[in-house]
This record gives sequence, structure tokens and C-alpha cells, in this order.
Amino acid sequence: MINNTQIIRDISLLYELSLSVGKSLDLEENCKQFLDVLMARKELSFVSVWIYDRELHKTSDNSLVRVYAAPLFKSKEKLIQDDHYIIQRLKEESFFSLDSSDSDFKNVIQESNIDQGKFIIYGLSDIGYLKLHIIKEDAFERLEQVQLVNVIDRFNLSLKAAISYLKFKNETQERSKAQTALIEAQEKYRYVVESLSEGIILTDIEGRITNVNEQMAKLTGYTKNELHGQTGYKLLIAQSEEEKVKTGMERSINGFQVELELEHIRKNGERWLGHIKASPFRNANGEIIGTIGAVVDITEKKHAQQKLKESEHKLRQIIDTSLDAVITIDRKGMITEWSQQASAIFGYRRDEVIGELMSNIIIPEKYKTAHNNGMEHYNKTGHGPVLNKRIEITAVDKNGREFPIELSITPIEVDGRHSFSGFIRDITDRKKAENDLIKAKQDAEQARLAEQQFLANMSHEIRTPMNAVIGMTHLMYETKPTDAQKEYLDALRFSADSLMGIINNILDISKIEAGELEFEQRAFDLKELLINLQQTFQFKVKEKPVSVIVDIDSDLHNLVIGDSVRLNQVLTNLLGNASKFTQRGTIGVRAKLVKKESDIFWIEFDVHDTGIGIDKKNVNSIFENFKQADTSITRRYGGTGLGLAIVKQIVELQNGKIDVKSVASKGSNFIITLPFKDAGVKVAEKVVKDEPDQNVDDLLRKTKILVVEDNPMNQKLIKKIFDLWECPLDIANHGLEALEILEKKTYDIILMDIHMPELDGCETTFRIRHNKENPNTNIPIIALTAAALLEEKNRAFKFGMNDFLTKPFSPALLKKTLLKWLDFDYQNGNMKKEEEKGSIEEARTVTMDMAYLSELGMNDTTFVIEMIEIFLREIPIAIDNLKGAYAKENWSAVCDTAHRVKSNFMMMGMSEQQQAASSIETMIKKDEIDKEKIQTLISELDEDSSLAYPLLRSKLSEMKVES
Repeated sequence: MINNTQIIRDISLLYELSLSVGKSLDLEENCKQFLDVLMARKELSFVSVWIYDRELHKTSDNSLVRVYAAPLFKSKEKLIQDDHYIIQRLKEESFFSLDSSDSDFKNVIQESNIDQGKFIIYGLSDIGYLKLHIIKEDAFERLEQVQLVNVIDRFNLSLKAAISYLKFKNETQERSKAQTALIEAQEKYRYVVESLSEGIILTDIEGRITNVNEQMAKLTGYTKNELHGQTGYKLLIAQSEEEKVKTGMERSINGFQVELELEHIRKNGERWLGHIKASPFRNANGEIIGTIGAVVDITEKKHAQQKLKESEHKLRQIIDTSLDAVITIDRKGMITEWSQQASAIFGYRRDEVIGELMSNIIIPEKYKTAHNNGMEHYNKTGHGPVLNKRIEITAVDKNGREFPIELSITPIEVDGRHSFSGFIRDITDRKKAENDLIKAKQDAEQARLAEQQFLANMSHEIRTPMNAVIGMTHLMYETKPTDAQKEYLDALRFSADSLMGIINNILDISKIEAGELEFEQRAFDLKELLINLQQTFQFKVKEKPVSVIVDIDSDLHNLVIGDSVRLNQVLTNLLGNASKFTQRGTIGVRAKLVKKESDIFWIEFDVHDTGIGIDKKNVNSIFENFKQADTSITRRYGGTGLGLAIVKQIVELQNGKIDVKSVASKGSNFIITLPFKDAGVKVAEKVVKDEPDQNVDDLLRKTKILVVEDNPMNQKLIKKIFDLWECPLDIANHGLEALEILEKKTYDIILMDIHMPELDGCETTFRIRHNKENPNTNIPIIALTAAALLEEKNRAFKFGMNDFLTKPFSPALLKKTLLKWLDFDYQNGNMKKEEEKGSIEEARTVTMDMAYLSELGMNDTTFVIEMIEIFLREIPIAIDNLKGAYAKENWSAVCDTAHRVKSNFMMMGMSEQQQAASSIETMIKKDEIDKEKIQTLISELDEDSSLAYPLLRSKLSEMKVES
């Protein structure tokens, strides 16, 4: 039996709920006020209200929309269809409840985190439903649910009222928006009309103006008020156009659109051409009540069109008179333009090709696929490999003749339409000329090769017997000849030297013409070079009353870096001419520092004489090959006329210049200006180095040498030289014989001729180097040959030779070269041990000139000791700094360190290492940084320094004992 308290609570709840219904016409607020009370009094965990979408909006949609939920975070779905389980149940009963034990419980879950409790769902007649959720399944009894039905009905009515209010409000807002939109549309229409660049004019059936925009007023010069009510064609159009206007108006009134170009007259009388596009103007019922026209001033456009037409005419005339054929195609490859020159080149008339595929007209069959692929590629990508370039291809004319053309293709885009213009020139004649030129060049190169081969053979053939002549002369000097014999030997040597001078001049000309003349960059004493020249030429002119004078600028107190051999050749040639053509007086050289730029000395050498001079008319020809100032000079003084030509080219190849000033019968001045680098070291007095001759002789006696030489005279000469040195040697007559000997016996060094029968020296060297079973694979091989051209030298090195001596040679030069490659140990007086020498191909050697340091210190032993100690102390640290700065790519530090160490290497006479450090510094200063090359140079400096340290320490110990 229900107790009274429960009844009172139920009545109280129903009363409170009744009071909460319909308090607001706002749909959401209405739901909130009612459901907040219900949730609080019945401890509901979740409530939601679902309404048919058709009730909320003007739609026939039968889906339901969630319009309210509390708490909102539990809500999951916002929209369901009318076939949902809940809707189907509510069709059978006005409300129902389900608890979690019911199998259909899951069908009504539309929320998150709800899987227990009870759902109570009330139908809201035909507008939707109300959904309640309770955690406790027994908290809301069936009786309570029934008691709530009446209140839910009232809640339903309040929802309908709120929905009606919502619809009313929306309709009101929509009407307001429509009115606003209409006003905005009218304003936009007015703005658009007033903003148009065209003049807009409205007329009635009679042609009277009813409205115009501002642009129309500007075009005519009248105000809008002045135009209103006027008959437009009488006021604005030239009288001559009246009939045309009337016809157009009649068509427009009859429903047609009309376009006219008419001459107009402005208020000030100015005439202008206007384009009118007129249409019938209808009222809301579709009745034609007048016309509306858009007017554009086309006066300038017409002028521009006329000018364009004239320009196109001129362009057509230019194209038709051009030497190039002009062909235009569209992006499909169809020909759209064809010039007269195209007709002349290809044989087709314009009307034959317009509209045809270009690939079918001028492109040979074998190139059509490539052409079509290129067109397809451009159409896809907008790029083409041959566009905007001049290319040479093959074309075909109407008669099927294929011929070369030069083609330039330019893409053109106008109004989004793509086309291509091709400019074509028939280059048949040009290609023939080019082919003739190429053939002539090939013939010239062949002739040049023949000339070089001739020079090589001539040089070899002459040098081979000359080597025997000069060599035997050297040997005969050592036999203590009588005065008469010595006089004969002097004459013989002079003649041989003169002949060698002629041969060398011819070879120098060949090298210069081939661009193969090489220039060394080494430090040398300019003063010493000039004094030696003075002594040499003073001896030559001893039979004449001639003095040899050398004058050196006091500012030239440093060593200079350059090619001392070529400088000596130039000055010797000029002094030779001076001594030849001067019978009394003086000859000589003045050396003057004319300019210094950074570390570059520009030195002027004035070679002067008081000889026969040169006639003014012959001055300009003396530097030509085989030319002398007077043919009688050749008969009287001799000479080939090559010397001055070689001098001029040697000077100019070193960026120098040469000039001559001469007066016939009074003498000549040959003025040469050449650049040399400042070595940064002052010139010291020359100190003669004591050579350990006894140790050298002992070494040569122990050295095993193989000479590969085919000439019997040269064999005899070389054997005589080595017999004097008591040095054992074997002789092979050619390469094949040498290979047989080398298989059986081990040698310390090989002297190899190049030109030999059976197997030449280069091929023999190649076989030695590539036969790993040969015990002599890695020993030094020195070319001893009459072949003097640069290509012969390069070929020898390429095939594996280590050095190159040109015949004729002096015994002293031969001895010096042998000692260089025998790695002579001056301390012990013998060759280094085999394990110290290592492989010729793999081991690095370091060369030091201690004589240079002695000269620098003026033979002061204490100075030399201090310099070596400084080197041994500072260079290891500097090399480490160099490597560290390189690793960090601190190029400024690398440059500074390289600058410091190059002076140290110079002091030790290590010129190659000095040059390496200088190369690093130069690269960085010029901002031409080659990381790989710099790393290689630093590694070489490190390795070379490591090789130098033990040698220097040994030298240091020796000097300290001696001092």
C-alpha cells in the first residue's frame, strides 16, 4: 500500500513539473527548464529531446534531430532515421521503458558510456520523443511513469508552441534577409552599371532616352539630365548613320540583338567611332518596352587595327624578302604560314602547304618519329630541347632532295593559343665550305705531324753521330793533348757546338709553333747568371778590341724565380749577335728594375753593342724566321736567321716584350722586359761545395749498369766514359736483347735509347715495368737518346721511364743524373740499402740543397746549425697546425701557415716543397680553393718533411762535431 508521504511527493513533483512547462518560447530554454526539474527530482543521469526535422525546417525529411541533451558530453548521435527501433516502438505505445537486462536495451543506446540502468521513452505525439535514463533500475516505478504522461503532454504542447515561434522567427528573418538582399541587389546592379567601362543607354519604343550610366555621359559629353528624354540617334549619331540606326532599332524592338559600328558626335562636336550592342528591353511581363545598348569607344582600337594591318603587311614583306625561310605551325604540326623564301628553298607554293602537316612536307622519313615525339613532349610539358636554339638538321624538298639546314624554333603564345615559328636557312654551301676547311685543317695537321716526325728523325739522326763527336772530343781533352792537338780539338768542339745550336734553334721553333715550349719556375741568382755570361763572352771576343760590360741595378739584391735556362738562351743569343757584329768597342747587358707589383719584379735587360747596327728599313723584319737585316750578312758572318725569331717568341710567351733601337754603323740596343717573382731571399757570396769525389768514385765502381744502345759509336763512347770511372756495364744492342739480359741479371740502373730496331726503348720499358717476375721491374730507367722533342719526352715518361737525357751529353751531366737515381748517401759514401730505397714507383724522395744555406749564411757554420735547428723545431708544429686548420676549413689559417713554411723550405734548399706551400697560399688568396688538391699538397709536405728530418739531424750532428 502506497504511503501518504510518497503520494505527497508524487503530487509535489507533478505540480512542480507543471509549473516548469512552457516558461519560454525558446526551444532549448523550454527543454532545459522542464528537464532540469525532472532530472533533479528523479535523479536522472541523462535526458534528451528528439524532434522531426520537418517540424523545424521546410523540408520533407523524416529524420529526427536531437534538439536538447543533458549532460551534453554523454550525447553521441545527433541524427536518426524514422525507421529507428525507438520510433517503431512508439507507434505501438505512447511510452515504454527498458532496463539493461532487456535484450533490446542496446537498440535504444544513442549515448556514450551508458551500458547499465533504465531507459524511459515518451512519445511527443507527432513531433518526436523524450528520452530519460536512470542508473537505478527500480528508481522509477511504472505508476510514476503513468503519472508523468499528462505532464509530458503539456510539455509536448509547449514544444509545439516553441517550434511555431521558431518557425515564425525564421520566416521573419528570411523576409528581412530577402528585403535586404533585394536592396543590396539593386545597389549592386546600380554600382555594376555605373562601374562598367561601356556606356549603357536605355530607350523607349520611340527611341527616347530613359536612362544612361555615368560612362555614357562621359562618352557623349552631356550630363544625364541633358540626355534624359532626348531622341538618341538624333542627338548622338552622325546624320549619315541615321538610316543604319533606324534599321537597327527596328530589329531590336522586334526581339533581335543588334551590333553596329557608328560614327558618334560629342557635345563639343568631336567625332568618334562607337561600337553598339543593342538588345530588346522587356518589362516584368516579358513585353518589349524599348532597347538597352552597350556602347564602347573603338576609335583607338580601329586606329591600332589599321596600324597592325600596316605592320603585318610590312612584316610580310620583310619575311618574304628574308634570306631565311619562315614557317609557322600550330601545336598539332599544321602549317599556318609559309614565306616566299620557304617556297624558294623547298619548292612548294604557299597554297600547297597551308593546312598540311609539316612532318609530311619538309622532314625526311627517318626523322619523322623524332619530330612527332618532340611535338607530343612539348604539348604535355611545355618544354622542348630544341626550342630557342640554332640547330643543324637535314630537310627534304619537293623533289625529294635531302640537304642540310640551320633551324631556329621559337614558341609563340597568343590568347592561350600556341604555335611555333621556324627560321630556316639552306646551309648546303656553308657545310661544303666547312668540310673543305676541316679537310684543309686535317691536311695541315697531317703536314704538321709529318714535319714533327721529320724533325724528330732529323734530330735523332744528327744528334746520334754528334753525340759521338762531342763525346769523343771530351775524352780526347782528358788524354793531355799537345797545344796543336788542343787547337784542333777547340775547332772541332766549336764546330760541333755551332751545329748543335742550329739544331736546337730549329727544334725550339717547332716547339713554339706546337705550343709545347716549357718554362721552369725556380729560384736563381741573376747576378751570377749575368757575370757568367760576361766571362763567357769576354773569352769569345778575346781576339778583338772589345770589352764586355755587365751592369746590375742595386735594387736587384734578391734571388728571383723564373726560367734561368730560357733567360740565358735569350741573352746568349743577343750577346752572340752583338759579339759577331762588333769588331771594336763594347758589348754588354744592363739589368734594371723598372717596376715592382706585389712580389713581381719587372726587369729590363738592355743588350747593347757598338757594332754594325741595323738599317732602319730592315728593323721590322729581323724577328721573322730565316730573316736577317742584309743577305750579305749571312755570307760574311754566317747564321740561320732563327735566333731573333726564337728570342722574340720566348720573351712574349713569358708575358714579356722586346724592342730594338739601332743606328746603322753605330750599334744596337735590344731591350727586353720580363716578369720574375721575388724569391724573398738576398743573394749571398757563392760558396763552392766540397764534393766527396772519392766516395762517388767508389759508388760508381760498385754500380751495375745496363746500357741499351744500337749505335756502335755511341756504345764505344759510353763504354769509354764508364771505363774512366771504372764502372762495370753491360751493353744490349736493342730492346729484345735487353729483355733477355734482364731476365738473368740484376742491375742498379738502366740507360735506355728510344729509337732502336727490333724493339724501341719505350716498348722495352713498358715490358720491364709490367713483368712482375723480372728482378729489375722497379729499378730506375733513364732515357739516353737523340730524340729531343717534347712528345718524345712525354712518351718516355708515359711508358715508365724515370728521367730523360738528350744526346749529346757531357760526362758530368751523366754522372750527376746517375747519382740522383742511385740515392747516393754522402755520409756513408755508398748507395742506400735496398730496404731504404724501396720501390721506384711507391717511395717518395726529398731533395735538399745545403749549399744554398751555406751561401745564404756566407759559410757561417753557426748560422747553418741554427737554421737547421729552427727548421726541426718549427716545421713539425707548423705541419700539425696546417692539418688542423684544413680539417676545420679555416682557410685563412691554412694560408698564413703555408706562407710561413715556404720560407723555411726555401732555406733548406727544398724548392719543390717551397713551391707546394706557395701553391696552397696562391689558391686560397685567389679564392680558387680545391680541397682535394690542398689536402694532397699538405700530405706531401708532411711526408717530405718526415723524410728530411733524419737527414737534417744527421747533418746537424756532423756539423756540431766538426765545429
